[in-house]
Amino acid sequence: SSHFGSHLQPPYGRRCAAEAATSGRRPDRASAGAMSDNGSEAEEIADLSNPDVTTKYRSAGDIVQKALQMVVAACVPDADIATICEQGDKFMEEETGKLYNKKGKDGKKIEKGIAFPTCISVNELCGHFSPLKGESSTLKAGDIAKIDMACHLDGFIAAAAHTVIVGGEPVEDKKADVIMAAWNAAEAALRLVQVGNTNTQVTEAFSKI
Repeated sequence: SSHFGSHLQPPYGRRCAAEAATSGRRPDRASAGAMSDNGSEAEEIADLSNPDVTTKYRSAGDIVQKALQMVVAACVPDADIATICEQGDKFMEEETGKLYNKKGKDGKKIEKGIAFPTCISVNELCGHFSPLKGESSTLKAGDIAKIDMACHLDGFIAAAAHTVIVGGEPVEDKKADVIMAAWNAAEAALRLVQVGNTNTQVTEAFSKI
């Protein structure tokens, strides 16, 4: 599944996923708005009511979804995790690099690329495993691989994640139970993420499921 993230400041040149989850507006955004009639600075509209923002989110979403599909297809027995992660990152860099190559209204180059590196976390690893070559391992048939990644255009982030069973064979017992629980929790979240609800309601539903 994929989802659009908030307008965050992405890390650059990092393979360590633990350092990738940064937040806060880009520093230049605070001064990017137009001046109002009384001389004060009006902040630029950075939500989906702005068509340019919507386009950037949708374009980033299309790219990360294609990257996810490519990585899912590459998760086969004996495949090297680091190599697949590099392929996912390369795809996101190349595809975002084709867009928004003109300077922005403020005359600055529009930043874009990887917002969160491609991660493939297997079995007992919960998430955010994006190894260097020396830390990598190979996938085995029956592994439960959790994939996640994100790219951005001008700081507007789209993220995608998916869980696959390497080799495609059916699983039973605890593996099947935890996959089903995660699927049910995701379905509940999709129904709870609505205007007026809180993130606490979503996490409480996760705990109950």
